[in-house]
Amino acid sequence: MTFYRKLLIVPIYSASLIGVSVLPCFGQGGRSLPQVEAFRPITSRIYSSGEPVGVAQFQQIAAHGIEVVISVDGKVPDQKAAAKAGLKYLHLPIGYDGVPPSVQAALRQVLTEESAPILIHCHHGKHRAPAAAAVAAMLDVHLPNDQALQLLKEAGTGTEYKGLWRDVREFDAGKLKAQPAPLLSEAKVDALVREMSHLDESFETLEKLVTSGHAESKASELIVQIQESYRESVRLTANGDYSKDLQIKLSQAADKVQELKRTSLQDPGLIKEALAQIKQDCKSCHTVHRN
Repeated sequence: MTFYRKLLIVPIYSASLIGVSVLPCFGQGGRSLPQVEAFRPITSRIYSSGEPVGVAQFQQIAAHGIEVVISVDGKVPDQKAAAKAGLKYLHLPIGYDGVPPSVQAALRQVLTEESAPILIHCHHGKHRAPAAAAVAAMLDVHLPNDQALQLLKEAGTGTEYKGLWRDVREFDAGKLKAQPAPLLSEAKVDALVREMSHLDESFETLEKLVTSGHAESKASELIVQIQESYRESVRLTANGDYSKDLQIKLSQAADKVQELKRTSLQDPGLIKEALAQIKQDCKSCHTVHRN
């Protein structure tokens, strides 16, 4: 039995002590939404997931009883799809280096102002969303820090993201004095962060095409998009606000994508090998400049 399910089955505190309801059984509140990536119930009104895609998934979320969706991803939220499902969509982007006090305070504000169930999502629902949801659970039902850390373990949150683990491990609601981040439908996001988000999506789409054996039709276009995203990232880091090392690594990545363009699209094996190397380079760069 997973910790998520235990959390929903066994009340951590009595409702009379904390003034909220923790689900007494898995039941309706614990139903999964298989089409929504990494969808997990955390408490009776807090859920975590990857990014919902398309109107149908937002409608499933609404049918589940959720009324407020919070994105902690850098990507611009799909407000139109959420609106068609009747959902309120807020944007509180965070990095992989932690859950800032201003976002912690904003989560507290949402939990205070909204009585309906809330879904917190990032891109894949493994790292940032579980960390933010764990903080929300500590705010909402006074979940002990050690149990909040267990949520991250079950979500598969990478141990390399030390800031996320630290902010859950050290969270103390009584010491949270920060001003809340604005509750906006689209927060202002650093241009480089947004470009990195576009790169993630393009890489994932290209990998799916290669795996499905349909690389030849659209791969060329995607490879060009990836190369241009890297070139734009190099330009964005040339303003003196970023390290020279980061600029060099981005330039090297752009060069490797240039080599990928020369790879025969009729040989998926070569493309997979090149993509794997670029992804490993990205991971190494993230360790130094993002995590």
